[in-house]
Amino acid sequence: MFLASSFPNLDTRHQYPLYLCLLAGLLFFPFLGARDFWAPVEPRYGEIIRVMFSKGEWIVPTINGDLYTDKPILYFWLALIASKIAGGVSEWTVRLPAALGGVGFILATYFIGRDFFTARVGFIAAVVLATCMRVIWESRWAHVDMVFCCFFALSIYFGARSLLLRKGNPYEILLAYVFMALATLTKGLIGVVLPGLIFVALMLARRDWRMIVDAKLPLGIPIFLLIGAPWFYLVNQATGGKWLSATPPAPATANPFITTSPRCRRTFYRGQFSQYLHFLLADLTGEPGTSPSGNFFSFGSSPCLSSLASPTPSATCICCRSCRRWRCWSRII
Repeated sequence: MFLASSFPNLDTRHQYPLYLCLLAGLLFFPFLGARDFWAPVEPRYGEIIRVMFSKGEWIVPTINGDLYTDKPILYFWLALIASKIAGGVSEWTVRLPAALGGVGFILATYFIGRDFFTARVGFIAAVVLATCMRVIWESRWAHVDMVFCCFFALSIYFGARSLLLRKGNPYEILLAYVFMALATLTKGLIGVVLPGLIFVALMLARRDWRMIVDAKLPLGIPIFLLIGAPWFYLVNQATGGKWLSATPPAPATANPFITTSPRCRRTFYRGQFSQYLHFLLADLTGEPGTSPSGNFFSFGSSPCLSSLASPTPSATCICCRSCRRWRCWSRII
């Protein structure tokens, strides 16, 4: 009731993105660079970016003198640009792309809900997603997943908007290829394989063969290759073919951010707000021992767990569409 009375125009769709940016900013950016890097991923990313920054390197990522072949280059480019602007590499510049990706991920969720349901459903879905502990964690951690989820969600949004709703400019579908290319530069071939599988499955399920024409493949494929292929070609040439032929390193066997402890499983359900406060305390104190890592990541030790965030926007929109009649939402919004 308080928000509804204080902001009588809260239900206008033009103001929702602003409120979501403010919410995401409050969740993702405070004390972003206050703590040191936490193993295993952050020190690795920080060292890669430091070496590239000091050498003026923009093509070949290396760590300890060896090629880094686990992920493509886009996250490191974004962190390098932030470091160039800030005048040096720091915890803040290394984590900034993840935080910005989190904001984009939230906005993409709102756009999906707005166009397929209503602006209110999209807003509620985005708020629910923004306050999920996993999303908060990934947005405050130097890792590629939030940047990837942002580009993936935007590719799905523009593809579905053009193929299913058939609204707006028919050439908006080309933006889906742009974001698929950016997703591929962020996390590899999953950036194009996953949207492609969704497209094929949807076309077969609907038996809508017109989607092949509407997808504008003769235009989209060259756009995808024009954006995504040059770096792969350049890094392959610069390393004598070693980057593309190298085997990525195996996942760490002792990952401190994954636990199967029954006690930690119980802790997972004790409330995300207290976990967020705990996380902010860790940022302020800089003590790894105060990390809330044992309170989540508790559904198993699979390295694919982080990829589960990708389909979250549509699932969140569907859930919030079902919950739109709840009285609790009508009192808040």
